Parts: sequence; C-alpha cells; structure tokens
Amino acid sequence: MTQRFDVWARGAKRPPRPRAISIILALVVALLVVHQSGCSVIDDLLHMQSLRVIAYEPAHRFVSAADAAAVSVRFSQPAHRVHTEQAFSLEDSRGTVAGQFTWSGGGDRLEFRPHHGFRPGESYSVRMSTRAEDLRGNALDRELQFSFLLRTHDSRPVVVDEDVMVHPTGELHRLEVEFSVPMARDRMIEALSVTPSVRFTIQWLNEDHRIALSPSEPLLPGTSYSVKIAASATCRDGNSLAGDHVVYVSTPDRSVPAVVAITTNPGGIQLTVPADDGSAAPPAGDATPPGVDATDGFVLQFTAPVPVEMRPGIAQFAPTVPAVLEWNSAMDTVTVTPRQPLVPGRRYELRVQERRYPFTVTGPPVPSLSGLAFSAHLGEYEHVLAVDGAVLTLIPGAPLNTRTDHAALDVRITHAKSATIPIASFLQSLRLAARNGTVSFTVRAVERDPADSPLAVTATDTTRDSVLRVHLSISRTGIEPFDLVTMELRSGLTDDLGNRLAVNEGRLMNAR
Repeated sequence: MTQRFDVWARGAKRPPRPRAISIILALVVALLVVHQSGCSVIDDLLHMQSLRVIAYEPAHRFVSAADAAAVSVRFSQPAHRVHTEQAFSLEDSRGTVAGQFTWSGGGDRLEFRPHHGFRPGESYSVRMSTRAEDLRGNALDRELQFSFLLRTHDSRPVVVDEDVMVHPTGELHRLEVEFSVPMARDRMIEALSVTPSVRFTIQWLNEDHRIALSPSEPLLPGTSYSVKIAASATCRDGNSLAGDHVVYVSTPDRSVPAVVAITTNPGGIQLTVPADDGSAAPPAGDATPPGVDATDGFVLQFTAPVPVEMRPGIAQFAPTVPAVLEWNSAMDTVTVTPRQPLVPGRRYELRVQERRYPFTVTGPPVPSLSGLAFSAHLGEYEHVLAVDGAVLTLIPGAPLNTRTDHAALDVRITHAKSATIPIASFLQSLRLAARNGTVSFTVRAVERDPADSPLAVTATDTTRDSVLRVHLSISRTGIEPFDLVTMELRSGLTDDLGNRLAVNEGRLMNAR
C-alpha cells in the first residue's frame, strides 16, 4: 500500500478547501439576490413595525339609525387588503353579517357596509383579528373588538332651556343649557367651543340633562362671544343634535369714556389734553404746565356717563393728595377737590386711569418757616449748623447760663407778598420743647421786622419774608448743656389771607 505525503514549504499558500469554497459561493449568490431584488430585503428590515388601529366607527355604545351606515377601521399604515378583509368579521344575534368592503385613504382605511343595512334594535359585534397585516407582512399588534346597539327609534335631543347669568357689573358669571335627555359627556366636551377662545369650567347638573359653563379667566370688555354646541353632541343613546346650537353673550364696555375737558374751579384754567396714546401731550415750546391756585378744584367732563364701578378713584393726584369727588346727575362730569391745599411751585399730575394731565400750583403761597435766630452766644461763631441741617443764626448777647433766662428769638416766615402774619396766630403756633428735660416760656414782648435782626429778608413777585422777634423768659428743668431743644411752628399758623402753614415745621437747637 502506497501512502502519499504532501510537503509544503513554510510560507506557501495552501489551496482552498472544499468547505471554504462552498461558503464563498453562497455569499456571492446572496449578493446577487439582494442586487436583483432592488434592496427590498433591507427595506423590510427597516420597516418591521406592527400594524395598529388608530380609529374606528361607530365609536359609541349607542348609535341612532340616522348615523348607522357602515363600520370603518383606520390603520396606522396601508394594509394588505385580502389578509385584512379575511381578518374582519361583523356579527349580530343571528350570526355573521355579509357585506361589501371598500378602501380609501391610500389603503389605510377599510369600510364595511352590510348588504341589507343595519336593523334597528339589533346589537352588533365587530372583530378584527391579528391575521390583518400591512403590505410588508407586519401583523396587527392586537385584536380589535367592539360592539354597538342600534336604537329602535331616532329620538334626537333638543335644547329645552338656556340661562345666561351675569354679575352686577354686567360680566358673564355662568351659562346653563338644558337638554331634553341626558347627554354623553365626552361627545359634549368635544362639541363645545367658545369664540373668541377663552378657558372655562364645566359642571354637569340634573343627571346630565343640564350643563353649566363658567369662564375661568376675565373676558375682554366690549366683546361679543359665541358659545357653540356642535351637532356632533349626542345623548347617552347615541342620538346627535339636529343642528348646531349657538348662544351669543356680550360683555359691557368697561373702558373709561374719553375726557372732553378739564378746567379748574374756580378760575376756569384749561389743563393740557393728553395725546391719543394716553400720555400727556407736552406743552408748546418751553412753557410749563398751566398753573392753578393751591385750593382749586378740577372739573372733568367725559364724552359719556362713567360706569358706576369705575367712579371711585377715577381721578387721583400725583404726588398723592386726598380728594373729594362730586358727580353731576348725568354722571358724565365730576368735580375733584383736594382735601388739603396743594404746595405752591410744585408740579402735580391729575391722573385719569392711564391718562396724565400735568399742572403746577401758583397763587398765594402758604406760610413756611425759612429762618431762625436765637440770643445764645458762642464766641466768635456767627452761624451754627443745627442738627436737622438748617443754619441757626445766633443773635449776639450773653449766653443762657442760668436756669431762668431772658432770651430773644427771631423767626423768619416766608409768605404771600400781600399777606401779613398776625401776631396772635404766630404765638398760638409757637412751641419750645426739650428732648430730655422740660422747657417753659413766657412771652414778654413781640417785635415785627426788627432792624438789627441777623436774618436777611428777601421778596419776589409773589412772596416776601417777615421776621418776628419774641422776647422770652425761659425756664428749664433737667436740661444739660448742649441738650437738644426744638423750636416749632404748628400748622395752625395762618396769614391774614387765610393761607395756612401746610405742615408742622421745626428746628433743633443746642441748649446753653
């Protein structure tokens, strides 16, 4: 017996074995098949998604005869017609119902119509098995089953009552609509719409015979809203409305009527009318806003009566000043009177809602404390800065070193040019008080405009200064040197024209 031995040099290639040749031939054949099939295998691998049912009709348990014509099923993608029709069945109490299939929507919607229609009073069951598949062979993900009952009579619901309830201001509070039969809640919610769009809450009443709608956000003023219940709303038995039911609701116009004119009372000064955008129109050139007297009121005339809920606070001053509002019988004119005098020279705005009317105050100014001098002496110093920042001018003389001293106090008051400060009013408003101890004083004499007063006096076109020197006997108890003493003029100070000091005014001094 002869044995053959093949010896191969190291590094030489071994001839291919029969098994390797078979594998190579199989791969070549597979590539040729893929090429000839136009890559359909790859497409199938990329579209391995189950077929799904996304809608069907009838979708409700009870169906009226008028709405029952066919059973339809819509799929997530085009279906294989033969396999899907074989997977479909419709049965009634007598068995399988024969009918005709039609397809639409590019092959994703199947419709089945019985040859003899649907019979009133009959219950029907629909089944679509998982044998249904799409064009790539992907089966239905789950079996579809549903049933419905065809009513024996077509009793459509009708609206028997509607009630629109409003707030005292005229705003919509609640809308209620009542039907002849209980309504299906889900179909009613789908059929409801409000134009312009607004959020609202729904409440069911009277065993679903009545529905109540309440807005959950403010409605636009002066706007007409339509509340629509579409004909797709059904009762519990599946009968739909004969047609759309629409309720129209209008909200009152709550915008403030335009201002025709604003004049002072008395005086008749016309304030600047604001621009169309609500902001105040600037005065012509460099002119300042019109001037009014400190005690003037303002008469506002509107184009129409102002709604009752908008009258309080319709006009306000800035800076804030309390005011009284008096309306005429037609409610289209109001007189706004400040409760306290306005400050001369200050710029104010009369604000009506978002509109602004600027003005400045002129006329007789109210008295004000503008200077103070005392008979204490501090050596070479002629002026001392008081604690509150005011300059305290010292009258030359002996310092107050005893518990009871005679002193002179010069008070400079700025007031209307044609006015005079009565001495009695001045003394009634004068106060001295210590922070720690007590101070009492007796008025020995009063001088008007002493020639030797260290306080300078000035005058303008509308104001002038007056100096009143008061000779005092002062008693102090428990007051240490350099303790703080307050000299104050109370707001009761009034000139002979009736102008009053606007607020209490005072200065702090060091006791000696």
